Amino acid sequence: MTTPVHDTAEGTARPPRARRALVAGSVGNFIEWYEFGVYGYFATIIAANFFTPDGGSEIEALVKTYASFALAFFFRPIGAALFGRVGDRIGRRPTLILVVLMMTVATTLIGLLPTYATVGAAAPWLLTLLRIVQGLSAGGEFGGAVSVMTEFAPPGRRGLYGAWQSFTGRSACSAERAWPRCSPR
Repeated sequence: MTTPVHDTAEGTARPPRARRALVAGSVGNFIEWYEFGVYGYFATIIAANFFTPDGGSEIEALVKTYASFALAFFFRPIGAALFGRVGDRIGRRPTLILVVLMMTVATTLIGLLPTYATVGAAAPWLLTLLRIVQGLSAGGEFGGAVSVMTEFAPPGRRGLYGAWQSFTGRSACSAERAWPRCSPR
């Protein structure tokens, strides 16, 4: 049995497990969306290095780059169904660890991929395959993380804890702020 830790800002007791679940789910979500943002930000560089064969059009390469970007979004529902079932069978925590590791490994491999100039037509195919892995892992992470956050939330705070999943990907509240200031009272 864990001993509650008192939060002086709100005067309520919050178990350490609830805070750990909130942080773990938020960090996982931040990693997922950070990668998607980086890919979009570097789209022109990715297009030039992976989707431009000799004599190929820059616009065509950029369209292919964004098609690869979009493909990850099409695989998110599949990842949600697949990893939701896995989470129900082996547990949400091990599943979350698995999907965050998948995202991390896929992102690292994208950074290490040889370019079109080095390996030819295999480069865009490998990049697209890794984007599919990223899409699957992003789909598996979202639902599982919300479930973990809400299951460990203190009574009366389930909605707030579940909302942090979206908050970490899109909030204007900075990471330096303590979460009670970012939430409604």
